Formats: sequence, structure tokens, C-alpha cells
Amino acid sequence: MAGWAAEAVAVVAIGGLRRYDHARVAIVLLAALPVLHLVSYEYPAVQWTLKGAVGPGPFPFVDSAGLALGCLLVAAVAGGWLSRSHDARCGLTTAGLLAVAYSLPFELSGIALVAGWAILVPASVAAEALLDRLPGVPASRSELRGKPVIEMNDVHWPDAPLVATAAAVFLAVAHLLRFDLPLDAASAVVLPATPFVDLMTASAAVGIAAFLAAAFITARPDLRAGMILLSVALAAYLMVFELATPFAVVAWCALAVALGAWSFTDDYGRWAHVAGAAALVAAAIAAILWQVVPVERLAVHETVASTGTWFALHSILAISATAAALTIGARFLPLDRTLRTSMVFLAATGMVYLASALLVDFFQGRVGGTTAVEELQKQAQVSVSILWGVIGMAVFLIGVLGWRQIVREAGLALLALATVKVFLFDLSYLDVAYRVISLMGLGLLLLAGAYAYQSLRPRRPDTGDDGAPAE
Repeated sequence: MAGWAAEAVAVVAIGGLRRYDHARVAIVLLAALPVLHLVSYEYPAVQWTLKGAVGPGPFPFVDSAGLALGCLLVAAVAGGWLSRSHDARCGLTTAGLLAVAYSLPFELSGIALVAGWAILVPASVAAEALLDRLPGVPASRSELRGKPVIEMNDVHWPDAPLVATAAAVFLAVAHLLRFDLPLDAASAVVLPATPFVDLMTASAAVGIAAFLAAAFITARPDLRAGMILLSVALAAYLMVFELATPFAVVAWCALAVALGAWSFTDDYGRWAHVAGAAALVAAAIAAILWQVVPVERLAVHETVASTGTWFALHSILAISATAAALTIGARFLPLDRTLRTSMVFLAATGMVYLASALLVDFFQGRVGGTTAVEELQKQAQVSVSILWGVIGMAVFLIGVLGWRQIVREAGLALLALATVKVFLFDLSYLDVAYRVISLMGLGLLLLAGAYAYQSLRPRRPDTGDDGAPAE
């Protein structure tokens, strides 16, 4: 194998110095022989596994297989140095990086294996940048290096070493999702007593650090945006295994705000970062509705146990963080008015949802006492109707005082929702006494709103018959 590698280097040197084009065929053949030997004998392809070595030795690569891999890598480096062809250098570098990525599962396992693949990510990016600084680089690539944004559609950009980057990223993430942070265990994970002090965190941290390092050293804006999004996605996924759902929601919202802030520094990947932030907020909303404060918590149930203070704290923490992330995004991101209004409306809806759930939980905590469950259910629904009416009226009055049409319409919308609830649900479900209370409360609120609107709205100047202001 060492002999084949040496012969390949010699042919590369002769072809580079004498510029023999027909030597490329011999180079490819001689380079393929040691690679085939490596995957057939030193590291058999039939024994390759994503999990890694079952019983790795104390010193990886300190054996005959490691020596063979070393000879192959030395030959690739020497051939790239002697060659005057940029494409040949890229091909040899890519082959060497892929050979290392392929051999790692035979020598390493666990976090060491993840670290090995993760290190290859910034290493391959750095190799790609180094190749562009060697003699013989095409003029098109040299020109692109000086531009703030790479126009990859206008100029050919063959980044062969980035094939190794993609392979290393895929292998590291696949190993994490299969063994360290398995997808099938995400829904039934047992949270650690002390978060972020286990091997799962260490493995994920290695991957995140490697991806961020690649984003820092690369000159390609698309690769930088992809590495940053991949790092954030891995960090967000780790939260599922380390934190309770309410705290994971807070972490996702914090990551969303960070991505939104970073979008102002990256014109090329701005909307990719904004989309990533939107995905995190959407995941937070889904977690709230699925686990933290499900929709069924808007009604009293006989079989649901109230956790009292903990439910209130978790609900406030998760929904407030999500509403804050939406409000910050609506305030600072360069979005159109309709989208901003929708985000603010969604945040406000979340706060109303929170208040309603906390009010119902107050009655849920009284289940098992002297009051019957049916009576508590009726009291809770009447209270929710009144709460919606009061909040809607308060928002409506704020809009009247500030003369802001959107705020007034939001208050009227909540008042309309409370009215619909009273007529379609309360009147058909509740007893006569509760029906009277609901109708009286709603009627008083509507009368108060009409009076406030007539009293507080701005007055137009009085005009005479001729259209001029009256004296």
C-alpha cells in the first residue's frame, strides 16, 4: 500500500512538472489502489458501523491500520503539494478527509467518535480556504474571495473539500440522533437531576462548537448561515433532554431572539435566520398547547389534578417568554405591517389564554371539596366569559384613549368572542342563575363600552350650514 501511494506521488510530481495531461489517468489508478486496499483489509467496509468501535484500544490509530491510513494521508498531502492543478489538490484533499471520516468508527466510539467527525467540519472548511491561497488557483475563485457576498450563480465555484464537510456533518448528527440523543426517546425522556452535566450535553456541545467554528472561518455566506442554523437546531434539540418543557420553551424563545438579532449582521442569510427563529417560536407554541397548558385546561375536569403554584409558574414562564419573543420580533424585524400586527395579536392572544387557564385552574384546585364538580365547571365558564369581556373592554378603552384603530378592533374582537361564547355555550349549558349572571355581566360591559366610546372619542369641530366653523 505504501508503495502504491509513493508511486502515485511520483506520477503526480512528473505530471505537474512536465505538464503531461495523460498522466492524470495513471494518477487516478494509482490513487485508487491504496484506497481500495484500505477499505478491503485495514478497515473493511462490511464491518463499518455508525455506532463505532465496540472495544477501542487505549491508543487509536496506533496499529497497522493506522499506519496504512497515515501513509495514504502523507501521499495525498505530498501529491497536492507537488501538483500544479487546483482540481487535483481539491480531489486529493477531499479523498483524504473522507478516508479519515470513514476510518473513525473503527478506532473510536461515543463522544470521542462524535468529536472526531465534528473536528473534520472546521478542518475541511479550513482546507478549502487554504487551497484557494496556493499557486494555480483559477482567477474566478481569487476574485470571489475579495467580494463581501459570493455570487455562486454567476461564477463557477467548485468546492470539492466541502463534500467532506457535508459527510462529517451528516455522520456526527446521525450518530447523535441515533445513540446520544435518540429521537425515539425524546417523548419519554427522564430529565437529569442536574442538567447539562452529562455525556449527552458533552456530545452536543462538541458538535455545536465545531459547527460554530466552521461558520466563523468560512468565507461562504451560505455555509455560514447553514452552520449557525444547524448549531441552534442542535442546541434547541438538546433542551428536550435536559430541561422540563416550560424551561425548554424559554430556551427556545431565547435562541429565537438571538437568531433574530444575528440576522441584522448577515445580509445574505437574514431571512434564513428569521425563518429559523420563527420555527423555534412555533415549536414553543406547539409545546405550550400540547404539554404546558393544553386546551383542555380551559375547563374543569374531574380527573385532572391541579398542581397549583407550579402550574401557574410554568404557565406564566412559558407563555410570557413566547409572547415576549413575538413582541420583540414584531418590534425590530423588518417585516411588513400585516405580519407585525399578526405577531402582536398572537402574543396578546397568548396572554389572554394564560389568564383564562389560570382562572380555570383556580376552580380546578377545588375539585374534591364540598362543591360538586358540575358546579365548579359552571362557575369556571361564567368566570371565563366575564374575564374575556373585562379584558376586551379594557383593550377597547385603551384603543379609544390612544385613538388606535387596531387596538380598538382587538378589544371589540374579544368582546365579540365573549358574546358568542355566552349565547352559544353559556345559555345552553348553564343553569338559569348562571345564565342571568353571564347576560347581566356582558350587558353591563357593552353598555359601559358604548358610554365610554361616546364620552372619550375625539370631537370634530362644529360647522355651520356653509361648512365654516360655527362662531
